[in-house]
This record gives sequence, C-alpha cells and structure tokens, in this order.
Amino acid sequence: MAFMNSSISALHVEIEGRSTALGLIALETTQAEDIPIPDVRALSNDQIEKLAKTFDTLENASRKIGGANTLSNIKAFEPQFELIDSAIGEIFNFPEDLIKRARVRVTLLMERRLARIKLATPELLKSEERVLEMSPPSKKTRVRSKQSQNEPAIRLDKWSNLG
Repeated sequence: MAFMNSSISALHVEIEGRSTALGLIALETTQAEDIPIPDVRALSNDQIEKLAKTFDTLENASRKIGGANTLSNIKAFEPQFELIDSAIGEIFNFPEDLIKRARVRVTLLMERRLARIKLATPELLKSEERVLEMSPPSKKTRVRSKQSQNEPAIRLDKWSNLG
C-alpha cells in the first residue's frame, strides 16, 4: 500500500487517468493493470516492515486530517508522502533526484487538474458581446403532462431570456 501511495504510482495515475468534471481521476481497468507494482515477496522482512510503517504514518495522518478530499488536506499529507517516497527510493535504489522530480510533477499535474474545476453556473451564457442571463422555466412548465410523455420535459424555447 505504501508503494501505491508513492509519487511513482501517483505519477502513473495522473498521466494515464482521465480527469472527470469534479476533478477526480477515472482509471480504466487496462490503465490500472499497467501501474508498476513491485513483488513484495522479493523484499526482505526489514524492507516490508519499513514500508508498512510509512503507510501506517499516512493512515494515522489521514484519520487526524479527515481524508484527502481537498487540496489543503492533500498538502497536509506532504510529510507522509515524502517519508513514503524516501523509503521507496531507498528500498528500490531509485535515485533521490528521480523521486523528487516525480513528486514535483505529481503536484503540478494535480494542481492543474484541480484548477479546472469551477462551479457550474447554468443561468449564465457567455457570448462575445454580452452575458445573457437565463432563468429556468417555472415548475408548472417543467411538469410533464400525459400528452407530452414522448416530448422532452422542457423545450429549449421555454427558457426565458432576462438579458
């Protein structure tokens, strides 16, 4: 689990995953199968113990902070991620520079992905000349009658232009 939370795995997910509207990453099965995962059976008991301890620190921090659901919470986990990355680099003989570059790139990709998230404002339509303010049709208009079951619930021409 420590390796799955390392910068190496996170970088793979950021690169291969598909960003969703809410800023989450959708990872298809074929992409998930390509995540590099070491064979823990080839590690010594000391190495396994070291990785387990680093993951335990991440888990304990997660319980205190409350999860990685916001950018500020994710940044609060930085010391734990650095500890995991350091252990991964040491155990697998990765150059220290490689781990640091991976962490920087993961952070940049994550911030870029999260920066694209904005609250939707369907009431505003931007045009080149001006902003058109739109209001949804009344609730009475939105209710389907028995005769119009085959028609869309709300026709586009029912929206009123307030601008």
